[in-house]
Amino acid sequence: MNDSSLNVFKGYFKKILLGLIGFVVTFFLITSIFAAVLTYVDLPDSAVTVMSMATIAISNIVGAFIASKLNGKFGAIIGAIFGLLTFFIITAI
Repeated sequence: MNDSSLNVFKGYFKKILLGLIGFVVTFFLITSIFAAVLTYVDLPDSAVTVMSMATIAISNIVGAFIASKLNGKFGAIIGAIFGLLTFFIITAI
């Protein structure tokens, strides 16, 4: 790999990393809001499942949007890579 292609790869990696940071911040923000709601409201277990799925979905959309918007040129590809990456991370956790 020459220096030019390595720099391009580093640029894509930085943008995906910033998207992951956006994902984590959004995830913890929404999780905190839902935790506060669950503290004061008694909800059934099915609602908790829906809340957790919504948290992951919204956080993933925000993170992929950040990563793809920062890139611009190959935004759809970067968003897809971001989605796969977060899928593997969530599955591993």
